[in-house]
Amino acid sequence: MPETGAQASGLGETLKRKVGPFPLGIWLAAGLGVWWYVRKQQEGQGGPQQQAGNTPPATGYGIDPAGNTGYIDPSTGYVYGSAEDVAALQSQGLIGAPATGTDSGTGASGSNMAGTSTTTPGAPGTGTGGTPTASPPPASTSKSWRYPAPGGLAASNVNDKGFSLHWNPVTGPAGQHPKTYTVATYQMNGKKVDQFTSGSTSTKEYGAGGRGLHPGWQYRVNVWANGGPQAPPHASIVVTLKPK
Repeated sequence: MPETGAQASGLGETLKRKVGPFPLGIWLAAGLGVWWYVRKQQEGQGGPQQQAGNTPPATGYGIDPAGNTGYIDPSTGYVYGSAEDVAALQSQGLIGAPATGTDSGTGASGSNMAGTSTTTPGAPGTGTGGTPTASPPPASTSKSWRYPAPGGLAASNVNDKGFSLHWNPVTGPAGQHPKTYTVATYQMNGKKVDQFTSGSTSTKEYGAGGRGLHPGWQYRVNVWANGGPQAPPHASIVVTLKPK
C-alpha cells in the first residue's frame, strides 16, 4: 500500500508539472478533447455504413471492385457510368437502358465553384411528373429516345447555407419538353443529402428542410430531365459553400 500511494503521489506530481504555460495534465486533457471532437466530426460527415458481411461500401472518389477509377455510385459500388454500374442499376430496376451521350453541364466561374460533366445515367426516365408535354414522337422513335442532359448548368449566389442553380431547357428528338427536372445533391463521399423536382430551369438548394448543408463543404449536384422511355443522362456541377 505505501508503494501504491507513493506511485499515485508521483503521478499526481507529474501531471502538475508545467510544460510551457500549462501543467502536463491540462495538455493531456486538451489532446483528449481534440481527439473526441475530430472523431465526432468524421461521424457527422456520413462515413460509409457497414453492409452485410461487415464490408463497407465504396464511396467518394476511388477504384471500384472492377478496377474502374472515378466517383463511386453508392447505389452499386461501381464508378458512375461504368459498364458494371449500368448493369447493376438495370438489375435493380433503376434504369431501363444504359444512358450514354454527351453531357454539356458546366459550372459557373469563380473560386468557389467548379463545373464537371458526366455521361452517366441519372434516374429512370419516368420520374415524378416526368411526362412529355408535346405530342407523342414518331413511331420509329417512340421507345428509343431519351432527353439529353441539361446544358449550361451553373450555380450562383453561393453563401454559407446554400446556392442557386440554373440551366438551359432540354428538348426531345421530336420536340418533346419535360414538365419537371430532378435535382440531386451529394456530399463528396457519395452520400445523398437532398433530392427534389423542379418545374422550372432554375431553383435553390439549401439542403433537405432548408438546413441540410454545411458551411465550407463541397457538394456535387446532378440535374436531369424527367420523362421519356429511356433513362436520361444528367448534368453535374461541384459547388463549395462559403465558410461561416
